[in-house]
Amino acid sequence: MIVVERQYVHLDGAGSLGWNFAEFAIDVPTSGSGPLYDSICLFLNKSLYKGFEVDDSSAFPFDQVYTDDMHNLLQNYADKYADQIKQKVEWFSTINIFVIAQTESFLTYGIECYHGSGSTGSEFYCYTFNKKDGHILTNIISWDKLLHFIQDHPDCGHPFEEWQLKPDSGQFIIPMDQLFDVALCTDGLIVINEDLGNHYAMGTIPYKKILPHLSSEAQKLVKNMCKSCNWDDCYLGERLASVKTINNEEYVVMVKPAQHNWADLNDYHESNEYIEEYTLLNNFSYPSNYLKAFLVDSGIYSPANILDGKSVIEGHWDEIITSNPSDERFSFDPSSQSLYIPSLEKVTMGYYECNDRYDVYQWNDIDNFVYKGEDGGFWLHPSIRQFGRLCHVLETDKHLLRIDEMRIYDDRYDDQHEASLVDTCRYRLSMWEANTAMLEKPELVIHDGFIGKDKYVFQNNGYKYVVYLSEGDDCRSLLIYKGSKLISKEDIQLLKSMPL
Repeated sequence: MIVVERQYVHLDGAGSLGWNFAEFAIDVPTSGSGPLYDSICLFLNKSLYKGFEVDDSSAFPFDQVYTDDMHNLLQNYADKYADQIKQKVEWFSTINIFVIAQTESFLTYGIECYHGSGSTGSEFYCYTFNKKDGHILTNIISWDKLLHFIQDHPDCGHPFEEWQLKPDSGQFIIPMDQLFDVALCTDGLIVINEDLGNHYAMGTIPYKKILPHLSSEAQKLVKNMCKSCNWDDCYLGERLASVKTINNEEYVVMVKPAQHNWADLNDYHESNEYIEEYTLLNNFSYPSNYLKAFLVDSGIYSPANILDGKSVIEGHWDEIITSNPSDERFSFDPSSQSLYIPSLEKVTMGYYECNDRYDVYQWNDIDNFVYKGEDGGFWLHPSIRQFGRLCHVLETDKHLLRIDEMRIYDDRYDDQHEASLVDTCRYRLSMWEANTAMLEKPELVIHDGFIGKDKYVFQNNGYKYVVYLSEGDDCRSLLIYKGSKLISKEDIQLLKSMPL
């Protein structure tokens, strides 16, 4: 069994717009040897090399970036290409390389690429490895056999659309050079239709229908797969923290997502929904991430109960808005050896999104992360870590601004928007010079601000600061008055924002 952990990097691209970036996530073997391990290492290196080379001219020869260091694989590429991406990437690009399925006889990787500027596009490809000798299958089923099978079994769960059929005869008119891809999964054959403009669709065809039509090698692997590998045993998640005891034992804390059920792909094909809307294949962020700890001994990862008496600390939320520069759901402060778990607040209307406040668990150097209380993020200056919830992080050409609500929601009102209009003097404005980290002390902090229609108002020593956040970029601005005289107007860009 190949055990993998997730690695992730985010690199800023050219320009100041928030969508100029490149994002990579990859499932990497934690240890291993032999033909399969070597084949996976080469495959991952080639895939990353292709993803990091942002134009036709190669920035580096492949042999200069290839690495056997799987523990730091993605970071090695990120360090090598950071300057090139900063200079050349004028769009957003995400590449996700992840294990789809693993059985006793085969392992399948998927690669999803999602990119855009004026328009967006996505591609998805699969690669199945024979675990006996590590080679990638190149002949799972021929195009002719697949098309004839689909013609004979139109309800098999294939991903092709009606407009790809002749209306008079019902025969397929997809050309022979049609872009398609197939791979082995635990429940059936994955089939990808790349002929959807800038996007793709995917479906799974059960083996009980398609198996006789597969190549002899593919049939053998399916028949010998016995059972799929347990998700929890083979997928560790993304490393968040690494700590050691006074006896030099090493523990790691991983962020793990819930397992996707690839067998459900057919249901979404039948409802004519593109697969990316279901699987969240571009899975840099999951709605049900949780933490799990492991003891590491000679490359073996054993589950450990070091999270304050819990093996799992789980958050149930759909959206997250945090002031963390990388917008992580979970964070780790190496200086204090503390985990920061986004907290939820419950009010009379139910649960709200994360409020940029965190439950803090600190490592005790012995055997546990101990709960220390609730706090703001460690990436904020200590003087502004106490607040009710984050409202907005804003930017102008001259300033970085943060607006916080300074107390918990008012339970006297069922409609919180009504409470916001009635209650005043409960907002705080913090300001820095542009391009300053919020860990630095703010140059200005104003308390007792109040909210009006599409605006926040703050007053300080004869000056009034009005932050307008109406819909539309041209309606967002910071106005500064001295007395009744307008002395400055700065256009605002929203960086992070909760609903007003």
